[in-house]
Amino acid sequence: MACPRSARRMRAFYPSQAPPSVPQNLTYRNRGRMFSSTNRLGFRSRVAAGLIAGLSILAGCEHALTTESTRGLAPELPRLVVNPGDYVKIYVHAFQDDWELFMGDRVTTGLQTVPNVVFIYTTAGDGNQSATYWQYRERASQAAMDVLIGAGSWTCANQAIQAHQIWRCVKGGAVAYFMRLPDGAPSGEGYSGRGSMAMLRDGQQATLAALDGSTTYTSWTDFYTTIRAIVDYESNNQAAPFVEVHAPEYDRTANPNDHPDHLATADAVHAAAGTRSWNLAWYVDYQTKNLAVNLTQAQHDLKQAVFYAYDNFMGAGGYGREQWESDYQAWLSRTYVRTAISTPPPPPATPTNLQAVARSGTRIDLTWTDNATNETGYYVERAPDVAGVAGTYTQIATLASNSNSFSSTALSSNTAYWFRVRAFNATDVSAYSNQTSATTFLVPAAPTNLQGQAISTTRIDLTWTDNATNETAYLLERAPDNAGVAGTYAQIASLAAGSTAYSNTGLNANTRYWYRVRAATTTDSSAYATPTSVTTQQGPAAPTNLQAVVISATQINLTWTDNATTETGYTVERAPDNSGAPGTFAAIATLPTNSVSYSDVAASPNTRYWYRVRDFTALDVSAYSAQVNATTPPLPPAAPTNLQAQGTSSSSIDLSWTDNADNETGFLIERAPDNAGTPGTFAQIASVGANVVAFSNTLLNPSTRYWFRVRSYNSAQNSAYSNSANATTLAPPASRTDFFIHAHQDDWELFMGDRAYTSVQVATKVVFVFATAGDGGQNSAFWQTREQAAQAGIASLVTTGSWSCAAQAINGHSIRRCTKGKAVTYDMRLPDGAASGEGFSGHGSMSELRDGVRPTLAALDGSTTYASWADLYGTIRGIVDFESGNGSAPYVEVHAPETNRTTNARDHADHWATGDAVQQATVGRSWNLYWYVDYQTQFMTINLTQTAHDIKQLSFYAYDNFMGAAGYGRNQYESDYQAWLWRTYYRSQLP
Repeated sequence: MACPRSARRMRAFYPSQAPPSVPQNLTYRNRGRMFSSTNRLGFRSRVAAGLIAGLSILAGCEHALTTESTRGLAPELPRLVVNPGDYVKIYVHAFQDDWELFMGDRVTTGLQTVPNVVFIYTTAGDGNQSATYWQYRERASQAAMDVLIGAGSWTCANQAIQAHQIWRCVKGGAVAYFMRLPDGAPSGEGYSGRGSMAMLRDGQQATLAALDGSTTYTSWTDFYTTIRAIVDYESNNQAAPFVEVHAPEYDRTANPNDHPDHLATADAVHAAAGTRSWNLAWYVDYQTKNLAVNLTQAQHDLKQAVFYAYDNFMGAGGYGREQWESDYQAWLSRTYVRTAISTPPPPPATPTNLQAVARSGTRIDLTWTDNATNETGYYVERAPDVAGVAGTYTQIATLASNSNSFSSTALSSNTAYWFRVRAFNATDVSAYSNQTSATTFLVPAAPTNLQGQAISTTRIDLTWTDNATNETAYLLERAPDNAGVAGTYAQIASLAAGSTAYSNTGLNANTRYWYRVRAATTTDSSAYATPTSVTTQQGPAAPTNLQAVVISATQINLTWTDNATTETGYTVERAPDNSGAPGTFAAIATLPTNSVSYSDVAASPNTRYWYRVRDFTALDVSAYSAQVNATTPPLPPAAPTNLQAQGTSSSSIDLSWTDNADNETGFLIERAPDNAGTPGTFAQIASVGANVVAFSNTLLNPSTRYWFRVRSYNSAQNSAYSNSANATTLAPPASRTDFFIHAHQDDWELFMGDRAYTSVQVATKVVFVFATAGDGGQNSAFWQTREQAAQAGIASLVTTGSWSCAAQAINGHSIRRCTKGKAVTYDMRLPDGAASGEGFSGHGSMSELRDGVRPTLAALDGSTTYASWADLYGTIRGIVDFESGNGSAPYVEVHAPETNRTTNARDHADHWATGDAVQQATVGRSWNLYWYVDYQTQFMTINLTQTAHDIKQLSFYAYDNFMGAAGYGRNQYESDYQAWLWRTYYRSQLP
């Protein structure tokens, strides 16, 4: 058989430099110990034999590689026999020839005294070539080890380390681990899109897979802790002086211009050693060729023997030889290393001076002195009072580092509780603080026997029984009647302690009102008394057909129909406008009997007024007429001043200004790019309403300077411009995970699309969670197409990578999870609840699970069943914790439908249920939350710029066109969809 065609491997070389001085805080030394004739490994004779004829025994092709098609079925090999007190040396490097070139003399001398040695190769060293090439490199490294450990054969099999399958080879007391991660290339960016250790370390990719497909490392932490686990496994969990780990130097000053894979391997070992006590040896690599020769001839020959064994094997395989290149010869004459001992952190100091103060009948506040400097956080524990001493303690909170206070809530009234606190870090906990106790306040007793009596058309008198002894006030609330039940209550009076009566005046005639009352202290409130309802007396007939006509900028004329026969006169009332609704009405005129008109000549320009009229007798008043409004025309507005701009994030700048006009319709906001410290060409980016004095410009580029100016306008004309102001956006955060959680596959595009675009620009990871299959009662082909269409919408924003999907276990449930670049999707596939919230074909809905109509809810694909509403929202919480690595604000943002039914009226039942589930999931978490209005936005004012609209349209059209191409029609031409694309309304809720 012919040998494989020669192909040179790839390694980065850096320009020659003058030998730098060794840093003063590092000690580099070479070991010149010679081998004795009684060495039990017989090293001297083997090296001599290996040097004969350039290790000619490797010159042929008889070392051809065998395939590993059954390697996953091979049983694990026994671990090294390491008894307490046995020494183990571990050599960790990136490529198969690295230890020979940079550590070779240290390895050979170390083998004379230590029976157990472990080699860990982090990459496949593939150089973007075929599997045959990097498998040949692995066998060549074994040939180099053979020079040291003598005759015998290697036995190899998969070894499970921290849930990862790693190729492990054993020969005598030597072990080799081949982790087979992709070669990072001299650039550190890898080949063919496979990534690299450096990209995993720097957060440029979320995961990194081995080239042979045996395993995937889900994070940088997962990777370096796997190296730590290998050392623990092979050393029988020993520490220094019995464990000695050798690796590349991580200090870039001492080890400059090294290969990115060398430095990433060094960083991983450095991190792995953080919680262990090992003897460490850090080696300079490529840079040694620029340092002084520091090896004896004998030491040089030791390194040359093992490297030539590797290199001759590669040459015999048709891959050429590198032993004659000057860089390699230079490396063989030099070894620079410094030693250190890794010491795990001590336990944190104990907190002291724990104090507890009752704040209410349900809350006790704790404070303590934080004495620790190395804690990860604090555990807070609470115990019931048992005859004046603490009962059994239970942990109630885990707090962040540097915490020194906590509020314990949801406690029982007039009850004693005990508390204690201790600090913790990654390896230990402190002793407990002193224990202390406090007793919650006594909540006042609730009033009873609430009764009411209508005295007139505008007055109801109330009485009740005072049962409390410690109240400081009584709080009285009233609600309108809503089809025979109470509407929303609002407080109308705060009365003195001991009060048992109240007269409610200013009411409407023939109108039913509901009342409730409760006792209160400065900290607590009792339960409510049983509500009661009373209807006011019938009054005279109300006027109708009220109309308002604008006469001038200062005059509005009113007319109405007089329906009364017994009135004494009429009262005209006016109210200012409050965002499209009347503010507080006040009387502006009292007119004689039979009046049917009035001229309001005290109006202000450019002002909207609301009017109502009612008649009165000596004892009563009628109901009000219908309300009407009219707006006087404006005068030209005054120009705004004091414009200020401030960068608030990597994509937004906040503006504020002084509003000097009292008759503006609104403000026009203009922006210009920076042109060498001056504004470029201004262009209008937004308009805001009257009296608005602030604006947030979003969707900007990070670290970029922008200029702004503002002017007011009305129907008459525009004002002059304000001053120009500039600001620079912030740099993007190092790592952030954003979540967009909604019911159906096209919801995020329609109601959150522009915000999702911003997240893709600045967040490290963007996760889309679809609670339902969005099946609409149709077959699986339909909702599976919707999932693909949603991926098309996401792909319009995330253009790198390709989609990869698999089942993910979350909270005991198997959920379909797909990834593409920084994008992640979860398809929970719960049944569509329909607009009614009752679902299709008896499948049920999230609303029915939430409301207790059904005890469980199954996914449409049969993959899982949620045992309760708490199980469902707990799974959503689990998704956020899993994908964010249990992160918190400001590095976790969660976007979901608005749960307030008033703000988010007329929404789909699945939207509300999704919002309710997310709201429940936030309990016990600290996330930045954003709640979005959905269907209701079509009735709200346009608030997006053309750019923001186009971003939403891009992602929605990608979804909609995919559905259309699959034969399911398109929605993009419908008016409500177009309206949604022009509006995004949300509120933020920050911890």
